[in-house]
Amino acid sequence: MATTIDARAIIVLAHSALEVSVRIRQAMEVLELRAAHLSNSEVLTFLTELQTVREQNIPIVNPGAPLESNLKDLYEIEKEVVTFLSGTPCAEQDEAVIKTFMEALRKYDLTKGEKLMLLNLRPKSIAELNPMVEDLDNRLREEEQEALVALICELLPYTEPVTEEGDAMDTA
Repeated sequence: MATTIDARAIIVLAHSALEVSVRIRQAMEVLELRAAHLSNSEVLTFLTELQTVREQNIPIVNPGAPLESNLKDLYEIEKEVVTFLSGTPCAEQDEAVIKTFMEALRKYDLTKGEKLMLLNLRPKSIAELNPMVEDLDNRLREEEQEALVALICELLPYTEPVTEEGDAMDTA
């Protein structure tokens, strides 16, 4: 015999989901209106600060709301993202480094998306740079490409993590 679902249970679940959605929207506040592009470093900083707030038991939304149990999966995903990003070059970047890097890129005709990819992925060679910059060979001469890679390596230094065998991991 097929299992029947109680209509009241469905309504209660839908109402709970709506209530959680409303509480989250109420807690969100736009501090600074800006483009929707975030660097990995900014995401890492935000999630780390969010975890610190949670560890101090400071209510983020309405205190006393049964929200915590509903967001356990979200918290787990946030922890995984923080763990992943902590092992990438963005862990060593701060606001000053990012600002300096973006200012140095002004002399190149790059889009916001291309600059963000360079910041996040930190190419170490022209071969790595090529898929990040559309039509690279026609937009930048070979000397400019080499200078761009050198600039990235200079302004966004990164020490490769060492594996148990003593080899540097290829994560940057």
